Amino acid sequence: MGLDIAKKEIVACVRWGQGRFERPWKIVNTGEIGLLIELCLLLKLKCDGFSVGLESTGTYGDAVRFALTETALSVQRVSGKAVSDYVGIFDGVPSQHDGKDAAMVAELLAMGKGTLWPYSTLTENMQVIKHHVRRIDTFRKFQTQWLGRLEALVARHWPELTSQLKLNSVTLLTMLEAYGSPANAIADPDLSEKMTRWGKGYLADKSIGSNHKVSTIWLTLLG
Repeated sequence: MGLDIAKKEIVACVRWGQGRFERPWKIVNTGEIGLLIELCLLLKLKCDGFSVGLESTGTYGDAVRFALTETALSVQRVSGKAVSDYVGIFDGVPSQHDGKDAAMVAELLAMGKGTLWPYSTLTENMQVIKHHVRRIDTFRKFQTQWLGRLEALVARHWPELTSQLKLNSVTLLTMLEAYGSPANAIADPDLSEKMTRWGKGYLADKSIGSNHKVSTIWLTLLG
């Protein structure tokens, strides 16, 4: 049996053999999962090697996957890419719809393209780690957006700055906050010393000279 899962409904399709499919039908997600499990148990009793497959994308399938695992039914994951690649091969038509997707999942499962995917609850520690990974990922997306906006402004008003420093470097960001423009930076006689302090040893000697020598960035700004 192949399942195509959405937020409010599940489309199921049973494959009996080569080219033999039941007509797809819809199950309310999650209200009718119990009825689906009863039918699956009946099929398992009557059929040899019955298994259920679903795509690996999204979390709307977690409830039915949990129910299948709890009742000792074989549940397997089928790659979403495999389903997408199989669209034209399945019936010679490049279009997709929920019933066809469910049938393709069942077909790929019968072809041995599925992998066992029983539901397992993460430990509390792993749930905390997963939460923080998602949180960091969200912050990085915002960072990328704002760095893109900042890059456009720097390219217009201070284009030579990024030839010496990376846009996301602490030194560059601190310089922008402290000076705001190349004119203000040039006017500060302590620029090299401050950059050394801001860089905290991560800036190469070629970027900032020691013993109060003029930095290459200063020369760029003066040029």
